[in-house]
Amino acid sequence: MLKYFKTLKSAQRYANNNSGSEILAILIDKEAKDFGDDHYVVASQSGLNHLNQMNWDYDIVETWE
Repeated sequence: MLKYFKTLKSAQRYANNNSGSEILAILIDKEAKDFGDDHYVVASQSGLNHLNQMNWDYDIVETWE
């Protein structure tokens, strides 16, 4: 799962409300940031695996448990 947001605050709110039993990470998608799009991403482990397979450039801001 990958869900994009414009602000860190909205990404944190989504992660807080949806973490449940799943660990989520909040990332900055560097490629989206270069284009001015929504660049804060809430990702599950499967989403992180997908980004890694595609060699996507991102930084982890925080993890949510």
